[in-house]
Amino acid sequence: MWVLQKCPHLEELILAQVLQHRARFSAQYLSTSSYGLKKLSVLQEPLSFFIYTILASCPRIESIRFLKWNTYLRQLTRTMLQTQTQHVKSIELSHHTPDSDFFSFVLEDLSHNPVRDITIHSATYATLCTMSHVYRHKVEHLVLSVSTLYAIQGVRHILNRCQALKTLRVEVGPSRFVEARTLLAAPWACLQLESLSMPLAILHTCHDDGLFKFARAEKAEVDPEGKIPEWLQAENVFMKRLGGLTQLRHLDLGIVNRSQSAKTAGFTWRFEGGLQHLAGLGRLERLRLSHVHLVQGRREVRWMRNHWRSLQRLVVHQMAHRRLFAKQWPELAIEILQ
Repeated sequence: MWVLQKCPHLEELILAQVLQHRARFSAQYLSTSSYGLKKLSVLQEPLSFFIYTILASCPRIESIRFLKWNTYLRQLTRTMLQTQTQHVKSIELSHHTPDSDFFSFVLEDLSHNPVRDITIHSATYATLCTMSHVYRHKVEHLVLSVSTLYAIQGVRHILNRCQALKTLRVEVGPSRFVEARTLLAAPWACLQLESLSMPLAILHTCHDDGLFKFARAEKAEVDPEGKIPEWLQAENVFMKRLGGLTQLRHLDLGIVNRSQSAKTAGFTWRFEGGLQHLAGLGRLERLRLSHVHLVQGRREVRWMRNHWRSLQRLVVHQMAHRRLFAKQWPELAIEILQ
């Protein structure tokens, strides 16, 4: 790798162009030198032996981005990840590849590193399970892009296992959202979370029998006589989970899916929906609610004002929300998104 030889102090290398021919793999590509490269980004499909060479020559890499891949000499590369990396703190992976299981292996191969930041594009359910298990005591900042309904259900494993998590951002496709019931399977472990961004809704009419089984006992405690709808029971349990995140400073539950409305998939943000469980969010500084989050009561807004004294900024999608909060909470900075 003549670039490393000519620039031994290079700290970041981006492989962004597809090589047009397959060079012969030779020992001359390997170097016994130890270069100071810290960031490696693979944006296209390179010849894998180049990655092998870089990993062999640059043991101090701290950031790895694999956005494109191929299977050529894959096992060699995996071996190098296992044996030649010790300082990787940041991983970014994309599943835009037919060999998507490879990235679950990459996460496992790098597990001995002090990884704190992970970004996964087009994450699969299997990869989320692997990541939440292998890095449950390590990962602090996590960005997930998920597109299938099955993969979205894997988000619950992140909340249930990742104890050191401080930042979680979940992005979904334009017609998707995270159904709140999928997050109720078990108590959340991420109690150090400071920033949570997730497009969230709760279907008032749900035809998935599997979702009803989550937190069945807790929902029964909310309403032993069964006088309120099941979705409102589920909202209570979700608010109880959310209320345990007492370190939260930024909360974004907005969705852009206009096919759903507050009447069919909305949160009430009322006391009958469990608003009182959020009394511990006293550190909250920024809150974003979308059109499916229906805040209507002046009593509820006054309660928020009394309990969320650190809140500085509110982002809403409805003019009615802006008018309500502006009247009851005039010092609050309010932004409306069309």
